[in-house]
Amino acid sequence: MIAMEECMAIVPRPALLRAEDCAHIEIADAVREGDDYSRGWRNDRDGWAATVSVRLDKAIAVAQIEYVLTEQGGNPEGVRFKTGIDHTDQHFGGVRLWWLCPNIECQRRCRTLYAWGRILPLCRGCLRLRYRSQDMRPWQRIQRRADAITRQMGVGPYALEDWPPKPAGMHWSTYEALMDEWAELRRRERDTQYADMAALAAQLQRKARSV
Repeated sequence: MIAMEECMAIVPRPALLRAEDCAHIEIADAVREGDDYSRGWRNDRDGWAATVSVRLDKAIAVAQIEYVLTEQGGNPEGVRFKTGIDHTDQHFGGVRLWWLCPNIECQRRCRTLYAWGRILPLCRGCLRLRYRSQDMRPWQRIQRRADAITRQMGVGPYALEDWPPKPAGMHWSTYEALMDEWAELRRRERDTQYADMAALAAQLQRKARSV
């Protein structure tokens, strides 16, 4: 098992780094693809590219992970290490597999390992990663779900003036449920925005009185 000092970054984690920015290794993909599993990522802004390959040995509950980093103008640097695999039984039969975090001081179960440049694959807790949605205001999360529905209907965010016709292949019950959900989300989005603006205005008034 790779030790913590070998697995953490040579450079500090960027403060605004989020889980979605990272290279991620999903155990579900590794199980499905077997020894053919490999992924690659490029980060042109920060000047690095990385590849990862995984070999699972479910008989002894171990995975071998190879992570290769190429920084701009440099040669590929690779590290190969082993990490454990755990499983939980499912209610209707079968098992669900989990990574065990490669950090020997953690070892928590997770479905995804995250890497970023010289930050080698670890669980989200060890890297203190947040999701972008955790930085959103409540109305922004509602807006994101409403926009996902419009994309499902084949149009872009805020492109709806009249509700579009039912896409081919979509059941009428699904179409009507999406239409009702979208309308309710837009209502909640407006109400939440107004409440947010009222709270901000009250906060500014309190600050002005205290000056």
